[in-house]
Amino acid sequence: NVSGFFGGGGGDLDNLKDALMLDRGSTVLTAEERGEALKRILEWERDHVDDLARHNSKAMLLRGAAGLAEESESEERKLIYKEVADLLGMEKDQKDKVASAVGPGALDASRALAGLNLTLTALLSTPCLQSPGCDVVAARFLKILNKQQVQKFLVWADGNAEAIDGVDYVRAG
Repeated sequence: NVSGFFGGGGGDLDNLKDALMLDRGSTVLTAEERGEALKRILEWERDHVDDLARHNSKAMLLRGAAGLAEESESEERKLIYKEVADLLGMEKDQKDKVASAVGPGALDASRALAGLNLTLTALLSTPCLQSPGCDVVAARFLKILNKQQVQKFLVWADGNAEAIDGVDYVRAG
């Protein structure tokens, strides 16, 4: 049983996968390929944020229909809350459950999700996704190390991403 060797009997196959990752770093993307990959990732993230925002909006609607609207909300929105409240005819215990399930932070979450959506949209519209600068850096990097060293370094970097992220290169000096 190989999983016992790598995971101490717990079946940790991630260590096995990392150990067998022999082709890591052998694929070099062009600026165009990298840009398309980043675009797909950003579009997926934006779609995910949109889904979260829709669910949050529904939760806020239920919160408002339960009589928990914020004072600062528009009269139009308050009318919508009243319409939904009349439609649902929630009992007091249901309103209490909505109040405990959908806290006042839903409005803050809505604002944060809108900010994320704007950020992702801005990133999608920026031409830096296809910058040739990454190709120049990658080419220099690949000239210094041999293929096996690149693979080892990339596997190590994947396993130590948190430590790498913690290094402040901008202020190091």
